[in-house]
Amino acid sequence: MTLPAFSLVPEFTVVQNEKYSVLKSSFEGGLILRRAVYDRSVRTFELRWKNTTKAVKDAIVNLFRDRRGRAGAMLYTPIDSETQITVRFADDIFQWNKRQHGNYQFSVKLIEML
Repeated sequence: MTLPAFSLVPEFTVVQNEKYSVLKSSFEGGLILRRAVYDRSVRTFELRWKNTTKAVKDAIVNLFRDRRGRAGAMLYTPIDSETQITVRFADDIFQWNKRQHGNYQFSVKLIEML
């Protein structure tokens, strides 16, 4: 089974963050031990649309429903890369605002899966 590709281009710059998951253990003598959970950071991508059509909004809503919110994976190609990575939606809620003249405003946050 092939994963669907998230191929819609946002209207605004993609905000990309990198985060390490760190386990912190505190000991009685005041010693604090920190270690990384994964060998590399987990990237998140925030894609924003401010003034888009119903067709674009519907395409994202359908993908969101097909992936069952953040449960399902999909492929995404970051703007600064040519390699596809596996991501999922960060939230189980997709919210949009309908603006004047039938245009929509929304944002989508994707998290890289390791």
